[in-house]
Amino acid sequence: MKYAFPGDRKGEINVSLNLIDQKTFELIVSDNGVGIPCDMDFRKTESLGLRLVTLLVENQLKGNIYLDRSKGTEFNIKFKGMQ
Repeated sequence: MKYAFPGDRKGEINVSLNLIDQKTFELIVSDNGVGIPCDMDFRKTESLGLRLVTLLVENQLKGNIYLDRSKGTEFNIKFKGMQ
């Protein structure tokens, strides 16, 4: 919140979880804030929060995480469900 909406800036945060097929989930977390700078690689940042999310998705869930910067910030995470 403090990075996406600095000062008194108002904004919106959206979270959705969808079942893509019988085994695959898609988690989308987005905001219409100032966005992540284009020159910043979220996989190599020193931000503890982004590092933890990336490690959780890629190493523990064996999923994929994608970043869309076109309308603020949107993380799209796809992973398989438990058997």
